[in-house]
Amino acid sequence: MIKGKLLFFLMVVYTAFVAQESLGAKPRPPVHLIFQQHTLHSEETEIILTARVHTDTASIELLIDLPRNVVLVGGTPAWKGQLQAGESHQIKIRVVSSSGVNPVVEGRAIVHFPNGAAYTQINSLTLEGEIPERSLTPPDNGKRKQRSIFDFRKK
Repeated sequence: MIKGKLLFFLMVVYTAFVAQESLGAKPRPPVHLIFQQHTLHSEETEIILTARVHTDTASIELLIDLPRNVVLVGGTPAWKGQLQAGESHQIKIRVVSSSGVNPVVEGRAIVHFPNGAAYTQINSLTLEGEIPERSLTPPDNGKRKQRSIFDFRKK
């Protein structure tokens, strides 16, 4: 009995301390993109693309690609510059959608490293407009009888 308890204690100690050290930290991508949407007016929407880098870069490009049914009314959808680890940059644009379909906007960050390598991350954002109110209950046409659950139970 004592050997069993001792073996159990040693397994717990090994799992808690020794095994955890062998599990390395998961590597993060060099850039983290965040898309945000703010409705300014009934037709105009502000889109914000934020990039935060986790490593030093030679340069970084931020781009917002708009579909054909979305018109740019303000801001610049592209930026290129240099960021150090931990820094972030935002680009803001204002758009108007010309169709009733919720368009998908694509944001892209291209990170160029000092050794000549590049990393690209792409995120997408579905622009959401006003959603028409819908009733969840079917219309009552007078044909339905109001019954309780107990009426079905008797049959």
